[in-house]
Amino acid sequence: MTNLIQNNPSFYDDINFTINIENLNLFNGILGEDDPNLENVVNSVNATYIASYSNGDKHYEAVHSFSPGLPYPESSDNYTDYSSLTESQIIAWLEQQPSDATYKHSLALSIEEQVNAKPELALPWLAS
Repeated sequence: MTNLIQNNPSFYDDINFTINIENLNLFNGILGEDDPNLENVVNSVNATYIASYSNGDKHYEAVHSFSPGLPYPESSDNYTDYSSLTESQIIAWLEQQPSDATYKHSLALSIEEQVNAKPELALPWLAS
């Protein structure tokens, strides 16, 4: 099995990653003494990460759902009200989280397994 990620770093760069937002989950916990009292704060996102890779006429795709958490805002500065949030803003938040690299690496490994997969053999009694 060829380890494409380690032996060919450009393999990872050739994978196209996209994030689809499925749902926003609101904070409903207890505020700390120094936390600002804000309404409708998003604390996690249900998202589908998609990795796609093409090599000639072959196309590979890996899809997985994740629910990354987001930190509670430290202040009301730069706070965006729920009704004003945009999809691109949420995706940017997710891409800033340490978990983003882990999710993408997991999908890249799945793509690598697909690229390296040996063709399945037909059952011997069904082969002509």
